[in-house]
Amino acid sequence: MAAFKSYLRAGYSCLWLNTLEPHRAEVTLGRVALETNPDVAPLRWDIGQGLTNLVTGVITACPSPVEALKQAAKAPEGTVAFLWNLHRLLGGLEVIQTVLNVQPTLKEKGNCIVVLAPSSEKLPEELARVFTTLEFELPTREELHQVAVTVGQPYSVVPPAEPNGLVDAALGLTDMEAEDAFALALVQTGRFDPGV
Repeated sequence: MAAFKSYLRAGYSCLWLNTLEPHRAEVTLGRVALETNPDVAPLRWDIGQGLTNLVTGVITACPSPVEALKQAAKAPEGTVAFLWNLHRLLGGLEVIQTVLNVQPTLKEKGNCIVVLAPSSEKLPEELARVFTTLEFELPTREELHQVAVTVGQPYSVVPPAEPNGLVDAALGLTDMEAEDAFALALVQTGRFDPGV
C-alpha cells in the first residue's frame, strides 16, 4: 500500500484505517512499516493481550487504552503501533484527551498510531482532524487466486489456469471468507467450483 508508506515517510502521527480485515491489514502494513524503518519493530495493541512486539512476539500486559497510547508515544523513534478496536473505546473523554495529549510527541518522534476499525463513523468530532483516514481494500484478483492456490495445496488440487469464474465469484469477500468458500467447494465437490 503505497499511500501508507508515503504517510509514514511524511511523518503522519495518527492514521485511521477502515478495514474489515484487521489481521491482513496489520500483516501487510507491518511489512511496510519495517521496510520504511527496518530497525524499529511495529507494535500491536488489543485490550485482550496488551502490547505485542510484531517482530519478537513479546507481549507486555497493557489492558488500558490510555496506557497503550502513552506507550506508543514513549516507544523508540519511528515506531508504528496498530491499535485494534480502539474505536469502541473512544466514547470516554479520557481516551480522546490522551490521543490529543500524545499526538505532539508522536509527531516529534516520527511515531504513528494506526487505528484498525471497520469504518470511521465512530471517530469523535474532537479527533476528526487529528486522524487521516485510509481505506484498506478487500483482496485483489491476484490475492484471491493466491488464496485458492494455498487452499488447494493440502488437497493436491490446483485452481484453474484461468481462474476468472472462481475469482469473480470471490470478489468482494475478505481473505478469510474466500479461504472458507474455496475450502468448502473442495470438500463438497473435490474441485474449485465457483457455484458452491
